[in-house]
Amino acid sequence: MCYLRRETAGMFDQLYLQLNPELRLDQRFATAAVASAVVLGVAGDLLFRGAGFGINVALWSGLLTLGIFAVSRAGAREWPAGRASLLILATLLTAAVALRASPVLQLLNVGGAAALFGIAVALPPGLGVRRLGFVVFVLAIGLAVFAVVLGALRFLPSQGAMAKMSERFGPRVSLAGRAAALATPLLLLFGGLFVAADAVFESLAIGLLRIDFKEAAGHLTWAVAFSWISLGAIWSNLAVERYELSEWTLADEKKLRSLEVGSILGALAVLFGAFVLIQLRYLFGGHELVERTLGLTYADYARRGFFELVAVAALLLPVLLVMEWARRRSKGSDRTYRILAVALVALLFVVMLSAAERLRIYQATYGLTELRLYSLAFLALLSSIFAWFLATVLRGQGAVFLTGGIALTGLAIVGLTVWNPDSFIARVNIDRGAEGESFDAEYLTSLSADAVPAIVSRFDSIPVADRCLVGRRLIEVWVGRDEGWRSWNLGRSRATRIVEGEQDRLEAACGRQGMGWLPRAGALRLAAS
Repeated sequence: MCYLRRETAGMFDQLYLQLNPELRLDQRFATAAVASAVVLGVAGDLLFRGAGFGINVALWSGLLTLGIFAVSRAGAREWPAGRASLLILATLLTAAVALRASPVLQLLNVGGAAALFGIAVALPPGLGVRRLGFVVFVLAIGLAVFAVVLGALRFLPSQGAMAKMSERFGPRVSLAGRAAALATPLLLLFGGLFVAADAVFESLAIGLLRIDFKEAAGHLTWAVAFSWISLGAIWSNLAVERYELSEWTLADEKKLRSLEVGSILGALAVLFGAFVLIQLRYLFGGHELVERTLGLTYADYARRGFFELVAVAALLLPVLLVMEWARRRSKGSDRTYRILAVALVALLFVVMLSAAERLRIYQATYGLTELRLYSLAFLALLSSIFAWFLATVLRGQGAVFLTGGIALTGLAIVGLTVWNPDSFIARVNIDRGAEGESFDAEYLTSLSADAVPAIVSRFDSIPVADRCLVGRRLIEVWVGRDEGWRSWNLGRSRATRIVEGEQDRLEAACGRQGMGWLPRAGALRLAAS
């Protein structure tokens, strides 16, 4: 581990040297980068300040990608293979923020875009994603984040540059300051007289000089923040001379031997096996055994541990990948690692099946929620990634594992976005209520705009006692809603249109006087105007 710490320290030392202001930057590249960052900062302020997430995310992401392309062309910078594709895919992924209104989906799409952008930043010239191992990839992403956050410091002038600027511009600044000092009292004198002489001039002058410093400070803060991020991103993509990532390997004497690999993975296999045996007896053994042995209801037993099992599934993959990276290559080590890795993955599939069964039991009793659904989707993704692990890493093709894992994750995010989980949750829970099962109207109305079409189309299937609450909440939230073009989102726009079109039917659920206090959509827009 000492070797790894030295290598990591060397990486950050290299990065510090790249950020050192004493290093020279090509003037054409620096000018183009700073100009692009200023434009992106102003665009960020205009698009995001006082607005929610919507089409503004895709617009700014597209501008950032265009800025990187433009500065690259101006500075004639070398690009690694695949970087342009990663940046374009990241931009396309942010477009989904304007498609779905679910905060979880928006977070997944923005997070996926940020990850693709980070991978693009982490790629050194001549080294594609396929040649990055897992450990090297994680450290490279850390380097990329560090460079994006601090990359703007690279454009600060050095002491030598400051001295030259002072020598060149100092006399001019001094002359300008003396002229301003002489002109100011004269402007105040004559300006005051003109103000006193004419009411129209007075009104224009007061309006010109009236500055809302709080508002100006807000705009400045947003613009500077987006400019800083943009400048760091441009620098990281185009200017950092990357540390030689391919050299990040443990020395042979530091690598784990066959006995160590067998001891570590073997102990984990025993632990996993013991847990699986318990699951086979109790969770899959039926509710009568659980209630008789533990004194718990089957649903309460299933509820406990679901998220812990999801965490177990998520943590085993990096453990296996790090062990693969850290072990010594020999026939004995290869055989030991493969046998125990296959055993652990097989046992893990049973653990994940246990987690899925717990979710099925709990959902059958209490209904479906976003957390439960996304956790199940995460388990499905992990299952596919582990299957890919068995097909690649254990067959000596670990170089392509990372690329496939990234592709599977991206497909999962796109698939969830197209599928529309909130709509599915609404349909499942409404159908449960129609069949006499437990129904949570409060939770149903807390779902995003993506669920509104399903709720309205199945409104007559909602239990009669809950229809008034659901209809009232839909009208309160969506009638007359106008967020502006920056926050435009297809899901929210569609929800507003549907609820306004079905307002009479929704109001009827509360009787003639149940919603009389709620204004009509036209009245709300008239009041807003």
